[in-house]
Amino acid sequence: DYPVDHSRVYVTGHSHDGWFARHFAFRHPEMIAALATMGNHVGYPDPAVTGHKIMGVSQAEIDHYAKFDMPTINVNGASEGFSRYPETEDKQLRWAMDWQRRLEAHRCPVPSVEEILAARNCENKAIRTLGISADQGQTCFFDGVEHYVADIKNVDGKYHLRVASSENMPHTVTPCIVNLAWSYIRRFARNLETGEVIDLYEKK
Repeated sequence: DYPVDHSRVYVTGHSHDGWFARHFAFRHPEMIAALATMGNHVGYPDPAVTGHKIMGVSQAEIDHYAKFDMPTINVNGASEGFSRYPETEDKQLRWAMDWQRRLEAHRCPVPSVEEILAARNCENKAIRTLGISADQGQTCFFDGVEHYVADIKNVDGKYHLRVASSENMPHTVTPCIVNLAWSYIRRFARNLETGEVIDLYEKK
């Protein structure tokens, strides 16, 4: 009754379900056009170091992810402890290293720890608030909430990784967070024959 465009199948999940969504997307990259995780870590924690058995990402997983082009947005509430740059120095190094691991997994250039930590002093408010290195950032305001959005280019020069955070939001799904996720993943399709990602509304 309702025809499905199989080139535009997306997967999403919040918190623990975001972890499952990520696993599904990279197990079946040929059928998923884009991935939206909500309420997940900004970086990819190393389970061997941090003990994150659920949300952690092993090096073997990172190596596997890096084989594919999977447009991804990670969006969460700014009140979540793992959503933005930590204030304590003991956590900042781990933060930078976790961000390096996500960049590697998503086929993006990987800056040094020092370059990542320097983002905390960036003139761009979104990048400064998120505390991650990014190619561009924007601060937008809708539904009575300020939102911070950062985009990162991959090695092909494509903006296929986005991190977003909604101010004063806790660890829960909100209309704002869902809208941020959908506004990003809707831009992509996948060629079912070649596996190539199609940018329907290419970002300039």
